[in-house]
Order: sequence, then structure tokens, then C-alpha cells
Amino acid sequence: MKVFLVEAEHMVRDEIMYQIPWEKQGFIFRAASGGGEEALSEVVRDNPQIVIIDVHLPSIDGLELSRRIKERIPEIKILLISEYRDFNYAKEALSIGVSDYLEKPENTNGILEAVLRVSGQIELIKKRESDRLYACRKGGLNG
Repeated sequence: MKVFLVEAEHMVRDEIMYQIPWEKQGFIFRAASGGGEEALSEVVRDNPQIVIIDVHLPSIDGLELSRRIKERIPEIKILLISEYRDFNYAKEALSIGVSDYLEKPENTNGILEAVLRVSGQIELIKKRESDRLYACRKGGLNG
């Protein structure tokens, strides 16, 4: 499963990239170094299942980037991270379809936990779809 990070702060980006054992957890991890506009084209090209986006980005903010990504890839799971817990941002994020809104943690455990939770949801959706297709095929063969 692919995870893509959009984080403008070098230190935070490096911490998330290097302190979380992405490969060991079964993830393919990539990070965008630029702002929102560059990240949008990279995400659309890379087509990850999960995107972690900082709310505060150069050019366009994380909410607008999330909105644009969801327009192009509706099934993608987005986790927004911010230094501040802001109810209005969280409310807007929910209306866009963001999966979670996290405060930037003191350590990376919270981010990993959120990614694992969302990846579990993705796997459950895949299994349900597979079961549904199997049932349709089986029903078609018997009918």
C-alpha cells in the first residue's frame, strides 16, 4: 500500500520519513518536498491509497489540496496534520471527506497508528468488494 506525505517543514518531513518503519509495516512511502501545487500533480501521478497532508503549505493550504485530490481520486484516504487543533479546520476537513485530522505529535506513533487504522479500513473495503463480486459471479453461474 502506498503512503504519500505532503509536508513543507524539512524537520517534520524527515522525522515522519525516517522514524516510522514504513517498509517494515508493509508500506511504500514517498514524500513531496514542495508546496501544494507540486504535490497535487505528484499524488495524481503516483496514485497512493493514503496521503498525509500538513494543513499549512505554501501556495495552497492542506484543506484546498485535500479538496482537489478528492475531486480527482475520490476513494483516496487523507490524513491532515496540523500544529494546532482548530475546530473550524477539522469541520471543513470532515466536509471534504478527510479520514482523520491529527495534531502534529511529539513523536510519530500517532501518525503511524492513524495510517494503520486507515489501511485497515481500505483492506476491509477491498475484501467486501471482492466478496460482493464473488457472490455476483457465483449467482450468475447458478442462475
